[in-house]
Order: sequence, then C-alpha cells, then structure tokens
Amino acid sequence: MKKNYIKAVCDLIRNGSDIDVVLKKLSVLLKEKGHESIHVAILEGVYKELTAFTGTSTVLTLRTHFDATLYAEAIATDFANLGTTEKPSIKEDNTIIGGYIVEHDHKRIDKSHKSQLVTLYRNITR
Repeated sequence: MKKNYIKAVCDLIRNGSDIDVVLKKLSVLLKEKGHESIHVAILEGVYKELTAFTGTSTVLTLRTHFDATLYAEAIATDFANLGTTEKPSIKEDNTIIGGYIVEHDHKRIDKSHKSQLVTLYRNITR
C-alpha cells in the first residue's frame, strides 16, 4: 500500500503537478482512508525516490589532487575492477588523511588511510 502511494505521488510530481497541491491532497486522502500512520514513511519514500541518482557515476576521492599521480596505477586497477573506463569526477576530502576512494555505480573501494586506521583501531579494541 505504501509503495502505491509513493509511486502515485512521484508520478504526479514528475508529470508537472504542483508539489504543494499533491502533498495537500495526499494528506486529505490519507485522513479519509485512515492511513495517517504511514504519512511520514510515504514522504520519506517519495524523497528517496525523487532524489535517487538513476545513472552511473564515477568518483575518485583524494586528500589532495596531487595524490592522483602518486596512486595512479592502483586507482586505474581499482576502476577496472569496478568495470569502468569512464573518466571520474575528482573530489577532495582532507578527512581521509591519505590514500583514495574509488566509486562507480554504487560500488566502492576504500583504500583511504582513515578507513585503514579505523579498521585497525576496531580490531585492536575487540
């Protein structure tokens, strides 16, 4: 039932209906049907569906852009393992300390120093 509401709301919004009108009518309909308890879950589902990325993306996260040359061979190998030859968009993130993270089509290979340190810490403190 919840999936049907989510699909209907998303279809209306994608087809150009005014979002405020759609959400007000949804609220009224849920009240009439006695389905008010799933209102928040429906809104969350609509948000997830409308903001979901539908294509593929290739992202390379580095501490600085200089690290791209340092790890070039390993990065190329990891992207090949993910099945892409697409040129990645590069994102800088100082919190990874060093190393890199490659992402393609909702798959990730994390070779950042931060994740390695976190893993080491968790293994030591068990």
